[in-house]
Amino acid sequence: MDNRLSDIEQREEDFLFGREQEIQSYIEFLTGQSPPKQLIWSLYGTGGMGKTTLLDAFRRISYRNGAFFAAIDSREFVHTPEDFCLSLFRQLDDSTNATDHHFDAPEGAKRCLQRISEWAENGPVTLALDTYDEMNDLDGWLREHLLQWLPSNVLTIVVSRKPLGGGWVLSPAWRERVKPIRLSGLNMEQAKAYLARCGVTDIDNQTMIWEKTRGHPLALSLAAASNWLHHAAAAEDGEEWWPLLVEMWLSEVADQHLREWIEVASVLRYFDSEALSAVNGGSKITVAEFDRLCGFSFVRKTPKGWTLHDVMREAASRVMMERTPDRYKKLVASCAHLYMNRILQSPRDGSAVWEIRECFYYIGDASIRWIVSPAENERYVWEPLSNHNLPEGERYLQWRSDQAQSPAATGQLTTLDIVKMKDVSLQEMMRTDHRFVKLLRNQEGDIVGLSVIYPVNAATIPYLEKEPLAAEYIRSLSAEAYEDLMDPANRQVSWFIRIIDVAEPANPLMSIKALELIFSMMVSNGFIITSPPPDPIMFDSHRSLGFQEIEGVYHTYYDGKTATPIFILDTRGDKLRHLFEGHLQQTGHSLPPGSETNKLDELMNNLTEREQEVVKLVIEGLSNADIAKTLYVAEITVKKHLRSVYQKLQVRNRADLLRILL
Repeated sequence: MDNRLSDIEQREEDFLFGREQEIQSYIEFLTGQSPPKQLIWSLYGTGGMGKTTLLDAFRRISYRNGAFFAAIDSREFVHTPEDFCLSLFRQLDDSTNATDHHFDAPEGAKRCLQRISEWAENGPVTLALDTYDEMNDLDGWLREHLLQWLPSNVLTIVVSRKPLGGGWVLSPAWRERVKPIRLSGLNMEQAKAYLARCGVTDIDNQTMIWEKTRGHPLALSLAAASNWLHHAAAAEDGEEWWPLLVEMWLSEVADQHLREWIEVASVLRYFDSEALSAVNGGSKITVAEFDRLCGFSFVRKTPKGWTLHDVMREAASRVMMERTPDRYKKLVASCAHLYMNRILQSPRDGSAVWEIRECFYYIGDASIRWIVSPAENERYVWEPLSNHNLPEGERYLQWRSDQAQSPAATGQLTTLDIVKMKDVSLQEMMRTDHRFVKLLRNQEGDIVGLSVIYPVNAATIPYLEKEPLAAEYIRSLSAEAYEDLMDPANRQVSWFIRIIDVAEPANPLMSIKALELIFSMMVSNGFIITSPPPDPIMFDSHRSLGFQEIEGVYHTYYDGKTATPIFILDTRGDKLRHLFEGHLQQTGHSLPPGSETNKLDELMNNLTEREQEVVKLVIEGLSNADIAKTLYVAEITVKKHLRSVYQKLQVRNRADLLRILL
């Protein structure tokens, strides 16, 4: 093992501030002073907090003390046990032929453990697992086949954005071995000391930079590296700091053409060469340009493609929105068009959930964008109801009821938490058909959500006719529509949402899991029926997704007195395209080229001349009576023409008609 450190590496230590406690803990481990049981360090913090920088400091300390240090970055190997072992073994084995080894997972784990034990005989060993968030598929295997067999003087440092959860905390034996270490921003004193070391000695400048960057280590580093700091000092009070950082960052990219691609990448949350080219008006990015773009330190690879560092993406897009709003708006619309096309070209089997989530990031209203805005999600998993988890589901229902009735819970929304669970009996559903019930589990193993969603078909209609909410919808159907649903040969996929509930609706990381259930149904070529409790917030949230009230269908099930509508979201055939285009227009974005003209022409060509006349007057806002007067016909004739129009265009009422036309 080569313990030499270059002058640059040694100089790096002079710029490490605010991590004194973590450094001291690591030195205590190397010198045998740390608690022997806490040999799993969960080092976590948001992007740009300096987690990898701290790992580098640990590595330098190990080298100076003659201790072995191995680091595995999840982005640098294929996520299989075999490739993990091979990557680790290449660091553990200092022989000249280490790269020639090939073995399966059991043999790999055995060989790695053997070499780690040999190193541990000579002193403490550190195994660092960087960007562990992206290594979830190996989490269980690592605990079972490697980490639990490590010698007692081996420290494992797990680096991720979130603290370790799931199996790490469910088991008391593992839990007592884990030491959570959260990295946060620097306080004012630490930030000023860092800036002074970087040559920023003016106290006012130091204070301004700390206030603007809020102590974010990456932002501080970029600010300190700026050669135009005296210009920043002259900035007007209150000016955003992020645009100044982005300007400095982009100044490092000499190629103006490449800077334009970086701007495009800042609007796309995830990108590849095809996506960049499509969003940038069809201008092709070359292989060389794309390789250079991906080579920047602020770009990383994810399972969904490449992405800019969170801070850089948000700041760069904000700068573009302020300085070149027309270009920014055009790129946002292009991103929406990109995902629209991907969804519409995908099989209508409910699989395009991620694509529709990204699409709503650009076309949704503020409440929807808030939910889908986190680029990465915590580990929440829907699982089917079973005899095994039934008691947990019942405890969740009881907990939600107790929570809403607690003295601290006041107001209409907490009352609705009880109302929407009215008559939901998991015991009864287990006896009838539990396939339609799911429970949401978090990383810690707790149940934090519940959904009851029935398919609407010949097999479920007899039950739904007895279900209070669904029965109102079924009774509203025409004889023809009812017979169509009861036809066993009908392959139409449609659903009735009885309830979707999560423990923390204000948590977007949890709420998105509920929304993804609806997204899956939206891209399955069917329609969705639901009736949320009578609350304006709930109604508005459904309308923001495209749900519409079924005209003239109400019930008073929830409280026995409030008329509550039934909502429907129909995405069959071209209606999904119309839904997207309607959202685009509502958010002020342009439609895909030619879509407005083509859509209207296509729809109108399906109608007779008289029906076209009626439709044009409907668009002008005339009532049926006014249309009759204008065309010199009876009002009943107008209604007859409209019924024909509704049938031809597959809409239910005038509101539906106006939505697809406008």
